[in-house]
Amino acid sequence: MILIQLLGYFLLCNHLPLIQAGDAPKVAPFSFPPALKNGERGSVTCTIRSGDTPVEFLWKKDDQNIQGNDGIKIQSVLDSSILVISSVSSKSSGNYSCVVKNSVGSDQFTSILKVTAPPIWKVEPTDLHTQEGASEVIYCEASGVPQPDIKWIKGGEEQRGDVITIDPSSNLKVLPSGTLSFNKIESSMNGMYTCIADNNLGTVLSKSIFVSVRDPPILAQFSFPSALKEGERGSATCTIRSGDTPLEFTWLKDGQDVRDIEGVRIKSDLDSSFLIIPFVTSKSSGNYTCIVKNAFGSDRYTSTLAVSAPPVWKVEPMNLDIQEGGNAHISCEASGVPQPEIKWLQGEENGSTITEDSSSGIKTLPGGILSFTKVEASMQGSYTCIADNSFGKPISKTISLKVREIVFLLFVVWKTDANDAPDVASFSFPTGLKEGQRGSATCTIKSGERPFDFQWLKNGDEIVKSSNVKIQNVLDSSFLVIEAVSSESNGNYTCIVKNLYGSDRFTATLNVAAAPTWIKEPTDALVEEGDSISIDCSASGEPKPSVKWLKSEGNTLISNDISSAMSVSASGTLTVNKVEAVMQGSYTCTAENEIGKPISKSITILVRGKYKFCNCNIFME
Repeated sequence: MILIQLLGYFLLCNHLPLIQAGDAPKVAPFSFPPALKNGERGSVTCTIRSGDTPVEFLWKKDDQNIQGNDGIKIQSVLDSSILVISSVSSKSSGNYSCVVKNSVGSDQFTSILKVTAPPIWKVEPTDLHTQEGASEVIYCEASGVPQPDIKWIKGGEEQRGDVITIDPSSNLKVLPSGTLSFNKIESSMNGMYTCIADNNLGTVLSKSIFVSVRDPPILAQFSFPSALKEGERGSATCTIRSGDTPLEFTWLKDGQDVRDIEGVRIKSDLDSSFLIIPFVTSKSSGNYTCIVKNAFGSDRYTSTLAVSAPPVWKVEPMNLDIQEGGNAHISCEASGVPQPEIKWLQGEENGSTITEDSSSGIKTLPGGILSFTKVEASMQGSYTCIADNSFGKPISKTISLKVREIVFLLFVVWKTDANDAPDVASFSFPTGLKEGQRGSATCTIKSGERPFDFQWLKNGDEIVKSSNVKIQNVLDSSFLVIEAVSSESNGNYTCIVKNLYGSDRFTATLNVAAAPTWIKEPTDALVEEGDSISIDCSASGEPKPSVKWLKSEGNTLISNDISSAMSVSASGTLTVNKVEAVMQGSYTCTAENEIGKPISKSITILVRGKYKFCNCNIFME
């Protein structure tokens, strides 16, 4: 028997039989203690079963040589080698190989060390805030030895709700990685979810999170009563079909906030908003949009209000004097709700109807135009335009067509008479046009010899066609159309018409209504007592805004009397002569023109007192 001390252990060994020369070493199998935990001691002994001595031992971990450091000790004696890990950790896990060599050959054996470790989080789940219909995932990952199993339950851990399974057909499922997947999330999925990581070793990890399904508003369709007449009551109700409260409602008419429109009332409650027009007029017609918002989104719906209105003339037909053989067009336009239909009759109101298919050289064109081709003497007479929209009384206008016969050359000399020069009929733009609306004017010849040459000017400069400005000439008429007017469209528009015998022109003014905007905002002022000061305040708009100043203290209106110590000029400038300390305070300038909201700006005038000196005798005891 042999007693060997090895790394603090005493080994009692039998005498080994003599090994025959020429034998390579054979390593006996070995293994680590099972289920080692972090911090415990792990050791293994590598012994040869046979083979010549001396032998050399080498230890490897995952095919890398172990140098006997980092908490690992190796001691070899005769035909045995012991490897000791004083405190194992998850990093100690791996394949440990003992390699034995002698002069004849070598052998090795490998044992696996698994260090168990309780679960720890790699990715903790977090709360989810999302919208209904969205697809979302919540990650939950943990590490440990053995690898922890991940499961999800609906509800908190203490509630131990239903376990969520891996079901490919479900909108709510757990992926193999442990990720919780929502496909087209529903409001019923609101609530608490708990992820649990367990490897049956140590403490079970769990984390509860909250899924909040936020619901943006969705509006129900709405409409105004049909066939409303002027003076009747019009209303619409905007209601949500679904969505979280609280809600904020806004109404627009043709893109403009209805709060800026007189005669429109709005009343909103928890999930509905009511628009009421007590007395509708033709101006009430338009597109009304209800916009609803909550913290998670918005929705809108637009409905059209059409207030029935009888026909009124936009372009009245005019008498026409034309030479035989020529071509002519007579315009006839009317507005109303619904849009009036235009009908032409030959003769008075009981005459025969003229259509687009007429083959006599007289026919109607789209837009209410009466067309004459190769005018003959037989076409001379009266023609009646009727505008009717089945609401109210139709309107009609009878005009006269006079046909002049062709004369011989001797008469041509006399055609230089001034009556053969063009005579332009007066025209105008629609009144009350607002920015974004369509503005048009028609320049028509009352008399004169063709051909005509038309030209349009704005403020003396020739108008060039563009995507917003269109000009179309048709025989005796020229049409100017501005698709979307703005304040820049304001000005004097002149139609010039020329022929071989002279020219004529007519000018119409276009004024586009526009709410006030600042040209010069007033600013705070610091002034010495006794000095004078002027503070500018000016605004633009159509019509031109009026400017007034108020002293905030007492809400006192400042007069326009320039003889006063404090006055407002026609341009809106506030002037103060010989400033006094009592004039210090807050002042407000307001500009308004009855279009849109007034604008105002408050400023502060600070008065700094001047030093005063006295000729004083000072007595000291």
